[in-house]
Amino acid sequence: MPARARRPAAEVRVRKVSGFRVPAVHNREVFDQAVDAIAEATAELLAGLEVRGGRGREATPVMRGGA
Repeated sequence: MPARARRPAAEVRVRKVSGFRVPAVHNREVFDQAVDAIAEATAELLAGLEVRGGRGREATPVMRGGA
């Protein structure tokens, strides 16, 4: 997953979990903190994964942001 796609993906997950498409002003800070935490966890997960065999993650067009 490209770095530029992590935050939008994290926002989708927080929206699903919270049930809110857009948080109220009084919930914005905790919403943003959750998005940041999920984006960071995603980055750590992807950095720690070891791909064995094949051509690796970089070889797939979807991972490069292509079709």
